[in-house]
Order: sequence, then C-alpha cells, then structure tokens
Amino acid sequence: MGEWIWLISLIGSLGAVGAAFAAWRSAKETQKTVLAQILMQITDAYSSPEMLSGMLNLRNWQ
Repeated sequence: MGEWIWLISLIGSLGAVGAAFAAWRSAKETQKTVLAQILMQITDAYSSPEMLSGMLNLRNWQ
C-alpha cells in the first residue's frame, strides 16, 4: 500500500509541474499579444492624418 501512495504522489507532482509549465507558457503568449497590440496602436497613431499635420507643422516651424 505504501508503494501506491508514493506513486500517486509522484503522478500528482508531475501534474502540478506540467500545469505550472503550461501557465508559464500561457503568460508568455499573453505578453506577446499585449506587446503586439501596443505596437499596432502606436503604428496606427503614427500613420494618422493628425500626426502628418503635426509633423508638417514642426517642419514649418523649424
């Protein structure tokens, strides 16, 4: 009976390690997604007509 308890504990520990690894990978993918969204927002803002107007105003002011 002691052998079974040890085996069940081992299987449970391996499952916990697997779950922790999956959570870590999910967090990394979420981070990539958030960074991509931020980059898209910056790119959209930079390519807007308001940005062009502001850049032209700065060039004329210079």
